[in-house]
Amino acid sequence: MKITYQSWPLKLIVHILKCFSCNIMTMGIRRIKKLLCLLILTFSVSFQGIGQPSYIFHHLTTENGLSNSNVQAILQDSLGFLWIGTESGLNRYDGYGFKVYTMTPESPNSLLTDNILGLQEDGLGNIWINSGYSYAVYKRDKDYFVTDIPNLLQKLGIQVDRNYKIYVDKKKDLWVLSEQKAFFYNTRKKKLKVFGIKAGLMRSSPRSLATMGIICMAS
Repeated sequence: MKITYQSWPLKLIVHILKCFSCNIMTMGIRRIKKLLCLLILTFSVSFQGIGQPSYIFHHLTTENGLSNSNVQAILQDSLGFLWIGTESGLNRYDGYGFKVYTMTPESPNSLLTDNILGLQEDGLGNIWINSGYSYAVYKRDKDYFVTDIPNLLQKLGIQVDRNYKIYVDKKKDLWVLSEQKAFFYNTRKKKLKVFGIKAGLMRSSPRSLATMGIICMAS
């Protein structure tokens, strides 16, 4: 998506000011009043236009390189890249073209599946890919995927069992739900908090727990 701004009102204002400064001594009172009215009107139009850019939208399809027209998840990351999850792989759009990531069985650093259901970015710059039954993390510095999520979480001090859920909140902090614990990792301060979860909340998603703020005692 390209953004263009309209700058013609500012150029017109500069031109009017130049004319006003050069001819003020030779103008009559009526002409000065008319020119001032025009100047005020121009300023009004200009300030109304500030912050209101015109947008050009591009309709992206498989003809442009999109792997599948069935889009299931969309994310624009902190660097401006557009990530599109489909049932036929993960697409990264840079404004000019697509790069498609798919499952490659012989590669240990590829996606585990081509069916992408969710995309989120945490405060560390990691892109979390949710396929429904598993997760993968895109590492932009090496342009590959980490699929051993328990090992990745362990480096943050988070211990999970086989069944775990992950959510990135609005502040881009990480929430992990596993067993009867909810792990909250502050990506800015790089600090971990662990909360005990009551039995009635075990079926809640990490997103709902993050919204509620975890109504329980920190361990």
